[in-house]
Amino acid sequence: LLWETYPDMQEALDLHNELLRNLIEAHGGYEVKTIGDSFFVTFPDCTAAVQFAVLLQLRLLQADWPDSLLRFTDNSPPISPQQLPQARSPHSFSNPSPSPAALGSCGNGASAAES
Repeated sequence: LLWETYPDMQEALDLHNELLRNLIEAHGGYEVKTIGDSFFVTFPDCTAAVQFAVLLQLRLLQADWPDSLLRFTDNSPPISPQQLPQARSPHSFSNPSPSPAALGSCGNGASAAES
């Protein structure tokens, strides 16, 4: 239904994929497989995986999506950036990767800083 309703879906998918691929590479990840907008990705360790996931959410929130995707179905004006929820992160974009200490445990008994 989205593809029929919004003519800019391909542009949005391309932006989505570009954001993911840039962050996958930046965090040492490997793209195993994609299906539609789903990515199967591996990372060298849990710290890289968590840093990728956190930063990806922030980048998706702040992406420059096509206006047609931000309009409501009643064709009211697009959502402005001021109306979007503010990203709540103790990490600034000037330092986009959270510190290992901020990430806590990797689930293997070691802290992220010790991994």
